[in-house]
Amino acid sequence: MARDYGLNWIDQDKLFDVTLKCFAKAAAPTTKKALPTDPFLLVAQRHYSGSNMQASVDFEKLRSANKSLSNYIGNWHQEVLGLGENWETTGSTGGGIDLKTRDGFRHPVYGVIYAEVKNRFNTIKSSDEAELWTRLRDIKKPVPKPSTSFLFQIVPRNAARYNKPWNPSGVAVREDVRHCDGVTAYDLVFERENALHDLLIAFPSILTDVSDELGAANDPYRLEELNILEDALKKSFPSRI
Repeated sequence: MARDYGLNWIDQDKLFDVTLKCFAKAAAPTTKKALPTDPFLLVAQRHYSGSNMQASVDFEKLRSANKSLSNYIGNWHQEVLGLGENWETTGSTGGGIDLKTRDGFRHPVYGVIYAEVKNRFNTIKSSDEAELWTRLRDIKKPVPKPSTSFLFQIVPRNAARYNKPWNPSGVAVREDVRHCDGVTAYDLVFERENALHDLLIAFPSILTDVSDELGAANDPYRLEELNILEDALKKSFPSRI
């Protein structure tokens, strides 16, 4: 079956396949025992949020589920970016780095590229940043110059594009160890400025198809929900070009 999400710059059948792979667990009934709830947190949350105790319990369950979903989404971005024509995921042989340009391809500006994908700008603990920076620097040592390593931060701190040297505390600034926002990362991989925006708009349809494939329940998206999604896109990502 040929999939069509209006994204002619990517293999849409493979896009469906990697989405199915990444989110199959989300649709499956959970058998994992829930972690114990912190009763002190429930009291403080009820006290300061203005909600009742049951709402605090429900929020904690949702927060736990959202943490798992956030991990799935981070893996999904890596798989989707690996569908770029000149890119591939590195898997267990990547030396701890998620993506690289395919052998034989040289980007006209950055040469051979390696990339680590993080779903949000604040996913990495400050104490771990220097270690990741060192891995990004060292992964390029056996590669002929020019070569560049990137940290792709899909959701940036502010809704602005950036592509600049990454200099966490304790390291020296290097032009060939960089970080950028998600819009810039998708533009770099797919050579399409609005790729991430278009992907997000198509995401509900892709997940709906995944749910259909798995025989899971589907609740159609309402217009007000799509409006909320559009508003979140504007607040979280740099504007369309």
